[in-house]
Amino acid sequence: MAGNTQLTDSQIIKVKGKLTEWGLLDPNFADVGDPRIKEAHTNNWNDFCVSGAEEFLRLFGNNNADGLIDDQDADFITSRGEPQPLKPESDKEKKVVAAYQKNDWYVARGVDSYNVLWIEDVGRDWVPVKGMLDAWDDMVLIWQAEHNGRVRLVEEFYQCTTEPGTRFTFNPLNVKGAARISFGQYKAWQRGLHGSGSTAHQGFRQEGRIRVHRDLNEDGLRLNDATEDGIFYCNWHGTTNSPGNVGGWSAGCSVFRYMSELRRFMSILESDRRYRLNKAYMFIGAYIAGKELAKM
Repeated sequence: MAGNTQLTDSQIIKVKGKLTEWGLLDPNFADVGDPRIKEAHTNNWNDFCVSGAEEFLRLFGNNNADGLIDDQDADFITSRGEPQPLKPESDKEKKVVAAYQKNDWYVARGVDSYNVLWIEDVGRDWVPVKGMLDAWDDMVLIWQAEHNGRVRLVEEFYQCTTEPGTRFTFNPLNVKGAARISFGQYKAWQRGLHGSGSTAHQGFRQEGRIRVHRDLNEDGLRLNDATEDGIFYCNWHGTTNSPGNVGGWSAGCSVFRYMSELRRFMSILESDRRYRLNKAYMFIGAYIAGKELAKM
């Protein structure tokens, strides 16, 4: 990287681990046998080598970049280049950081990288609410973790759902039951077209593996439901008519009630450095229950 020095395979492994630890390189979320996510991870590394080296030098200076590929340096980097611990200030910031740390979720670092957190069954004050089938009672948060440790909640979007509506809960597309995304973090969504015909619009398509609960008993809950891993096209998208209830707008997708909110969400994520480098970038999203976040 520095001075066009070629890295050995062992150096690359160490460099990747350090950059991922710092939040500068997405980890490999791939399951065995899923070449698409592995390819996305490789693309992220290639992008970093092409354009990230300049960002690295800007952040850490030439000496640190040289140290990164110096095999005599066991840590591969001096302490001057390490990011500062996260320093949340508000109660909301503290809850978000605590949730990511407790679940060992990846946090992207930098002023031009974003983290996405979907929160199920929560009000505008982040107080948990009793989840109602067919209701727009979920939200999504975009937040940042800067290299100096500052935490910033960029934007909160309400009037969303992370759950299937009544139509596909009681008339599932899969004989195993409607898909309800399991709580956790996934690298799975690419910018692309959702739907077809008059309701087709741009959003984020699920193109990487996630885990879902199959609501075979149609009770609108995950409790005791079987899980399944795969690509089910549980997309991030909007509606074209801002309906009062979720209805048929979600068969397992995470949906914005208002298209204007989706467009704002997209415009923020499209400014992410990783997407600017690679238009096929696969975004990372985490899912948590509002009642669990409230405990943090």
